[in-house]
Amino acid sequence: MSLTSILLLLQLTVSLLVGVQKNPNATAEQKNQALSFAAQAIVISQNYITAGAALTTPPAVPVPAASTSTTSAPTASTTPTQNMVTSPILVTALGPTTNRTKTSVDDIAILTFSPSGSGGISLTTLKITFSGNLASSTFSDADVKLLNTSNVPVGTLASVTCNTGSTCAFSWSDFGSNGIVSSGSSLVLKLRIDSLTNTAPATAGVSDTLGVAIQAAGDLTYNDTVDGSGATVSIPANTVPLVLNSVSYAPGT
Repeated sequence: MSLTSILLLLQLTVSLLVGVQKNPNATAEQKNQALSFAAQAIVISQNYITAGAALTTPPAVPVPAASTSTTSAPTASTTPTQNMVTSPILVTALGPTTNRTKTSVDDIAILTFSPSGSGGISLTTLKITFSGNLASSTFSDADVKLLNTSNVPVGTLASVTCNTGSTCAFSWSDFGSNGIVSSGSSLVLKLRIDSLTNTAPATAGVSDTLGVAIQAAGDLTYNDTVDGSGATVSIPANTVPLVLNSVSYAPGT
């Protein structure tokens, strides 16, 4: 039955009911027959509407739309990339931001990766830039650690000594199983430094400063599969620079 037939049926039903009600000579039996006909017409119309709605419900995709010729499967990077857009990194700065005490165990920040959606990811590279006058010419990769929740170092930290310029960058790679972020789970990493041993000495009335940030999108990359077999992508440009912490230490006396 077509939509036109349904409309004609409803129009006929209304005309019949109005005609019977207005006819003073209509018997009770005729009125009952009219009501019965109207009820059947309503049932037919409801069935038609229900069937039409079922055809337009998203799960019932027509066969041609599901064929490989008309619907291509999304690339592996689509969902995880969107995941990182909606939930790239949650940063928790640690410790006081002023009059901070220099110590060999100085926890700077916690980075929490929690991609939403159905796909997991695996970290590939992470580059963190230090600025300020705390990092002296002898401050190096030996004074910086990236730890998991068991305080075990993760990734491979490239060798570097902060002996030039006003900034110093530390880069990790080869996270292996320690960089996997499965769907529905989180990866928590902690940045720790030794701010006492190889840093600038305290000067009377001067506070040593330290800024820590992920400066550029390419400073954090991840693979869009947990086994590293997919595409490697960067975090969105609008999420950087991402400041992990900005602190000053107590001045010398």
